[in-house]
Amino acid sequence: MYVYIYTMFPSLLQEFDKYLYNEFTRPRTGDLPSLQSSTIRTAKQQEEDRIKQEFEDYEKSHFVVDTDAYISMLGCVEAYKAPSSRNQFLENHTSYQASVSNDRMAVYLRGMYSIQSLYICIHGTKLTSIEDIIQDLQVIENSVLNSPFTINYVKQIIQIRNQFPYIPDNNIYISGHSLASIYSLLGSKILNTNGYGFNGASSLLNIQFFSSSTFDIMNNTFDLKDIDNYDNFIAYRIAGDPISLLSKWTLKNVVNIDVVGISDLTPIQKHSMATFLRFCIPLVPISNDSLSRARRFVKKDDSRDGVKREGEQFEILRQQTERTPLGELLRIVGQNQ
Repeated sequence: MYVYIYTMFPSLLQEFDKYLYNEFTRPRTGDLPSLQSSTIRTAKQQEEDRIKQEFEDYEKSHFVVDTDAYISMLGCVEAYKAPSSRNQFLENHTSYQASVSNDRMAVYLRGMYSIQSLYICIHGTKLTSIEDIIQDLQVIENSVLNSPFTINYVKQIIQIRNQFPYIPDNNIYISGHSLASIYSLLGSKILNTNGYGFNGASSLLNIQFFSSSTFDIMNNTFDLKDIDNYDNFIAYRIAGDPISLLSKWTLKNVVNIDVVGISDLTPIQKHSMATFLRFCIPLVPISNDSLSRARRFVKKDDSRDGVKREGEQFEILRQQTERTPLGELLRIVGQNQ
């Protein structure tokens, strides 16, 4: 009978023989690892692990700064551009104020209606500018305070601020990179506003001389006493930047940014304003494109079909156990009819 069936239906018997062989040689429950000892994780768990690891790696290579400081960083980058080439918006509600900006200063207004903030962002030394090089030499000579350039720039800061009398002092942020940190320090102290310095050359000043001086401008005399301890001025510096090296000995509020990747940069790269944007992220997202805690992860691979599931081996074994020789033979016969 078996020979007859094998002669008439060779493929059917071969397939049934294969099933019987697999059935008698397959692993039994006792051969499988226990759920406790298995390292197989669900797709959801693997995704959570990936996000957690990516979050940790991201935090090691990025520095969280106050949102207003981050906007000021963006503005200082724009200040290096020609006025006609500057971005009109830093984010949805921060617009460029072309009428009060100039070649050195980029002015941005943020907010709507009665709640607004003003950002006066000043670029540092341009190697193509003789004026800037002269200013750099005056910093080294400690004569920058009485320089006509300094007086002119601080005067411009005051005039810009006066264009927005309805904005309170604590909503105004004056920032400068490198050489311009001197102007932002003087401007914020005189106007009693917030100030930021990025890799500031103010660290090279004889700050004690500044603190014992007065500043005469626009028919007014301003006392610079304790300017080095001015609470509302924060000096941000990239670790290893040579220009701002002495900041912690000359200014009160100094934030040193030292995260993974910075040590690989050259001194020139460390001093660049672009480095701040590369390694800093805002505490609160300022736009849909902002690097922030809410938007820093992008799924790398969402193909879950190939991901092993916890207990999958037991499920396969259960399905195999439910198959009987008679049931398998009927299934094979049905497929071959």
